[in-house]
Amino acid sequence: MKHWSELPLWLPSSDKSMLGFTRVDLARAVAAGLHTRPLRDTVAAILQEPIPPANDTRRSGKLSRETEAQLLRRWPSQSR
Repeated sequence: MKHWSELPLWLPSSDKSMLGFTRVDLARAVAAGLHTRPLRDTVAAILQEPIPPANDTRRSGKLSRETEAQLLRRWPSQSR
């Protein structure tokens, strides 16, 4: 899998040139009143959305079911 492909903002942890890329100090955002929500809430919201049909242009270049299955097999079992 290539960087920035199929999965939004996916960067492999093995790429040392990208270490810390998504680590940002959120202090200013929090001070402005913004907040994050628990990951479980985000996942639940995503799962409530219908899956677009195969011919929907929004699916072009996105994660295939085969790639998803491959990634899930590689995911550490303790993370599930």
